[in-house]
Amino acid sequence: RVLVMYCGETQTPFADGVPQKGVDPNGYVIECILQNVLWLGHSKVTIRADNEPALAQLVLRAVAVLKSSGVENVTEEGSVPYDPQTNGAAENAVRLVKGMFKVLLLSLEREISARIPLDHPIVPWLFRHGAFLRALEVRGQDGKTAYQRARGGRGPQRLLAFGEICRYKCRAQEGGIGGTRWRFSTGIWLGVEKKSGQFIVYDKSMGGIRHARTLVPNPKPQKFNLEAIREVAATPWS
Repeated sequence: RVLVMYCGETQTPFADGVPQKGVDPNGYVIECILQNVLWLGHSKVTIRADNEPALAQLVLRAVAVLKSSGVENVTEEGSVPYDPQTNGAAENAVRLVKGMFKVLLLSLEREISARIPLDHPIVPWLFRHGAFLRALEVRGQDGKTAYQRARGGRGPQRLLAFGEICRYKCRAQEGGIGGTRWRFSTGIWLGVEKKSGQFIVYDKSMGGIRHARTLVPNPKPQKFNLEAIREVAATPWS
């Protein structure tokens, strides 16, 4: 299940794999909406969604949370029943996110020479990265990317291929092995944390998801490993 959001002003897409449709017990879906809106930096927001009961309840909760988080003006707006074109921007964003997901998934499967089931924990990370990649790289008629419209800067310039194994530098408080702050060949690159700009790496030996700012790619024959992909056990909400 994937929550797709689209900002009409900056043309920024978001895609977050979620544990269930609607409001989940741990509040992860609401947190995704909150963090995406805060990342955009808008002080006034109108949320439009389908009139499906699960989504309507989600919007109501999201409006309340956004207001309590400092967004000055938050309103909701429903779409016309049985007419998806009234929310055409969101429908188009869903189509684009699906296309990006298929491209990245097929690319990764080609590199590891194996199929990845859709219930694998790495799939939600792939959806998130696909949407971020569109925001970072696709330019509109004004010559700007969605990232530039929303944040002003160009964003991270050095990205690895999704699922690529890399060396990464542990943060100071995480220490290292044998007195070194470097971890070699154990991190699987899963994308960029939008809020901090750090890279997301999965390292089984370090307990799961790590964040790093310094990466060193592996030589080409060592970039991808099927067994390493199979070992990914963390979802964004876990």
